[in-house]
Amino acid sequence: AVFGALLFAVAFGMAGLSSALTYGPHNAWAWLSPPAVLGLGLAVLVGLSMLRLPPRMCLVAMLLCLAVALSLLNRAPASPYFAQSLALWEQGRFIRFHGLSQWLGWLWPFAALLFGLGAVARRPLGRPGA
Repeated sequence: AVFGALLFAVAFGMAGLSSALTYGPHNAWAWLSPPAVLGLGLAVLVGLSMLRLPPRMCLVAMLLCLAVALSLLNRAPASPYFAQSLALWEQGRFIRFHGLSQWLGWLWPFAALLFGLGAVARRPLGRPGA
């Protein structure tokens, strides 16, 4: 629970930092719209409800959520704000950071899927009934 809260706080802060670097400090929390707040609240509730599940079930739920998220993301239309933010980033100041973050953004879901599949496929060390 502590790790989840820490991860949530770091992700929340990084989203604000990214927005501030892209659009200026006065727009650091512009991304925090009512749908985003609703999504964050639902994520916290689902995360808290998952605390009682065994780790293997949590991994299966993670795999299902990642598969659904990747499917929805790949079917979504292009964001009209992406071209605007890309034009700001390509002015030279953050171009290498943008390239690195773009690659990490593309790769992390698949790395998480591989990790989850490997963890679910792994057999427990102890034998049943032993």
